[in-house]
Amino acid sequence: MLEKNQIVQNPNQKLQYVQVLRGLAALMVVFFHTSLNNVVYFNLSVLFSTIYNYGWLGVQFFFVLSGFIITYIHLQDVETGKNIKRFLKKRFTRIYPIYWVIATIMLIYYVFIKKDIAGTTVKIQNINDFVYLIRCYLLLPTDALRHNFIDIAWTLTYEILFYCVFAICIKLRFKKAVYVYFFWAFLILLKQYTSVVDFFPFSNFVFNILIFYFLMGCFVAYLLKKRKIIISTAQFTVALIALLSAVYGYAYFTGNTPTQTQVAIIYNYLFIFIFSLLLLWAAGYEQTKTVSAPPLLVLLGDASYSIYLTHTLVIMFLYKISKTLFTKYSIHVTIPGNNILFLVIVASCIIVGVIVHRFVEKPILLILNKKKSPQLGKPQN
Repeated sequence: MLEKNQIVQNPNQKLQYVQVLRGLAALMVVFFHTSLNNVVYFNLSVLFSTIYNYGWLGVQFFFVLSGFIITYIHLQDVETGKNIKRFLKKRFTRIYPIYWVIATIMLIYYVFIKKDIAGTTVKIQNINDFVYLIRCYLLLPTDALRHNFIDIAWTLTYEILFYCVFAICIKLRFKKAVYVYFFWAFLILLKQYTSVVDFFPFSNFVFNILIFYFLMGCFVAYLLKKRKIIISTAQFTVALIALLSAVYGYAYFTGNTPTQTQVAIIYNYLFIFIFSLLLLWAAGYEQTKTVSAPPLLVLLGDASYSIYLTHTLVIMFLYKISKTLFTKYSIHVTIPGNNILFLVIVASCIIVGVIVHRFVEKPILLILNKKKSPQLGKPQN
């Protein structure tokens, strides 16, 4: 590991490479959902679909990244116990306004056109329906039998939980916040191996292993900011090869491969370390090098939240249109044509997401925050 005096001190560091990773994580999710829908609508797999099927890992990486960026930006607030109102305003204006725009569009679609989604009827008929919609709009956990009508919103409920606990940590200040951090981590680990904490009504949510991804992101930011610990490219490469070998070895000898709905606990630990090392390397690389990240990739990272929110809507719309037109005109979908359609839809998700970011998300944030436009490359979280 590099020592403190080897780090180029830059108080205006924008962490462009971290933003690039954020954009790539959004792309992973887009490729994953597009590949799944391609099979649903045309019963055909696309080229490299085996790789795309692991795109759900982009969500797990988002959790580590979120914990990292929040801690990187607001660690001083935790140390001083100040700016809690500013933190909450900044975090919730970042998440909710654009989410409400997309949620309303989806709600109109499901209420007046499709009527239901994955067995969950979206209606406005009684008080239970209104309570359900309020929970969806506030990103509160919903019933397992009636999940949020925006299928990716479940991830944002964990974001909101993390923000709330982080705000409490600001109020408590650093020394007490450390106890909260380790106690929460301990209960999460306890939950994985025992039923001791199952008496808690929301134990599956509050002590979910996914929270551990956030916590490791916090730890990486602390190592970088306060301990000035970074890893070289060579060290990262060796560690990555070792961890990936462990992932492959466990899958090979047990026959248990990770899927979106079934991830063995050992995989979670390995993925957490892989993502944490990746962040530590990327952020450290930027502080020891002068090479700027490609602006287009940074833009992709800046627009990642809009891409994430809108991509399922774009995928659903374009596949429905394609299926209708191909059926109407008796067009046979060939394998090459199917791959082209897949790439067109992926590109459309990116374009729509960038447009929404530029003309909806950014103006909303500017109005609510009442300040100049954020500089390109600044972590948008």
